[in-house]
Amino acid sequence: MSPKRRRSGLLELSGQAPPPSAERVAVILGMISGDESLKGRVLLDGDAEQIRDIAEGMNGEPLETTTDLYFFIGEFTNMFCGRAITVINNAHRGMEFRLTPPAILAGRHMDITTPSIRSESFAFAGGRGIVRLDVGFEGV
Repeated sequence: MSPKRRRSGLLELSGQAPPPSAERVAVILGMISGDESLKGRVLLDGDAEQIRDIAEGMNGEPLETTTDLYFFIGEFTNMFCGRAITVINNAHRGMEFRLTPPAILAGRHMDITTPSIRSESFAFAGGRGIVRLDVGFEGV
């Protein structure tokens, strides 16, 4: 599949994962409503070097270890999702969504799927690879 450019840096991937590279990093956070009637997840997935660029931009300087990379990209995803959950909770009083702690995965040729979740994906092509943000809920 050949991604199509939609806007500067954004790619249309038709719901497919970015092409695999040698090394990938993914962060998964669960989202659960207060009464547990709605469950979903956020997946940030991408080429390790592009993920490193995001984490180093957040840190303000190069990262020294792979552990630092995982810490910063996990925190980046947690901050992004925390803000999104706050907006959802403020707009829909009573939902009381909360986040699970981030799960961080790294490896080669990863294909992360969640069959029970219908999701929407957006991808960004940076100077060193592709990063995908995929958000979905069960039963929606």
